[in-house]
Amino acid sequence: MEFVSLAGQDALLAQMRNNSGVLQQTELMKNISAKIAHAKPKLVVIDTLADVFPADENQRSLARQFIGFFRKPAVEHNCAIVVLAHPSLSGITSGRGASGNTGWSPLATQAFMKIDWFATLVSRCCKL
Repeated sequence: MEFVSLAGQDALLAQMRNNSGVLQQTELMKNISAKIAHAKPKLVVIDTLADVFPADENQRSLARQFIGFFRKPAVEHNCAIVVLAHPSLSGITSGRGASGNTGWSPLATQAFMKIDWFATLVSRCCKL
């Protein structure tokens, strides 16, 4: 297990390419992908979306581009990549836990379903 703290440092994993509406990976994101390829972890957790995503999370096309940066290393190396995000006030009020637009939803829904399944499994095995 390895923990890496970037507290007080630039943690952006993408940057806007010349105001073109296109994101490109930062060196940090490329390093993370290389580390995944080398170490072959089963789980990578990135905290928090606000620190690593450089754009407005309500812009669906940018959200989808950003999610795409994680898809390749996750699929190629059979690794779950979880990017933590804090819910908006309306997400808390509604009980859905949503934040931003629906561009994040499919990814978040899959993650919550897996986390819920895992929590159920652990509670049954460990009688929590």
